[in-house]
Amino acid sequence: MNTSNAMQLNNHMKNLFADYQTSKLLKELGFNEETNACYWQKNGNLFIQSYYANWNANTPDIPDTETDEDVSAPLWQQVEEWLWEKHKFYICTVQIPSSEILNTTFHSTVETESDIIVTCSFDSPITASTEGIKAAVKWLGEQQKNNKNKK
Repeated sequence: MNTSNAMQLNNHMKNLFADYQTSKLLKELGFNEETNACYWQKNGNLFIQSYYANWNANTPDIPDTETDEDVSAPLWQQVEEWLWEKHKFYICTVQIPSSEILNTTFHSTVETESDIIVTCSFDSPITASTEGIKAAVKWLGEQQKNNKNKK
């Protein structure tokens, strides 16, 4: 699937929003918070667009709300708050020092009130945090799927 950058959020801004796969899974999990952007597909291309964009007749990729699938694109912080408020999941990111500064890693742990469900390590604190959030959402999706299969 192609991702177009035309008439969309710049790359720096785009990184502030949950990726498409996470956003789609969040929708399936019942996330329905107000967001500032959305993903949509049109002609095999995937777009992310701010709801506050200046749409006009010359914009080539305006989504057709009747035929184009759209998925809310929450900020990573919104997802982290939703995980806590709805599921009591806490994402903890800590620095793991090493003898060499360049080899320092950042460890992300996803915790519930009674258990640690996911741990992962990365080279940057931002990556560790977002990957921890993704892992928590994925874990919830798997739990929901397992619960449906049991019924």
